[in-house]
Amino acid sequence: MTSTTAPKSPMSLARVQQWVATTVIVIVGMGIAGPLAGVSAAIDDGDKAADSVHGIWVMSGLWGVATMAAVLVVHRHRLLSWWLLLGLVPALVALPWVW
Repeated sequence: MTSTTAPKSPMSLARVQQWVATTVIVIVGMGIAGPLAGVSAAIDDGDKAADSVHGIWVMSGLWGVATMAAVLVVHRHRLLSWWLLLGLVPALVALPWVW
């Protein structure tokens, strides 16, 4: 019995390269933003100066936003996008323990 559906066209090489680059960027970028947020939440009260903990926490948010901006650049989207907010997820998860 033969299928009546048309065969799918393969993805272009450029599209595959975009998604591979995106995967690498997200793994590396969020692999830095997440631990920064975790460290800022895990520093003991006796060992910390409030400014350093908040600074590390802010760095995690900035690193996450920069990661999402890099993804937008790879896919040739506008830099000002709601997708940038996704980069704040690690910092928002650590927020209750930081403040």
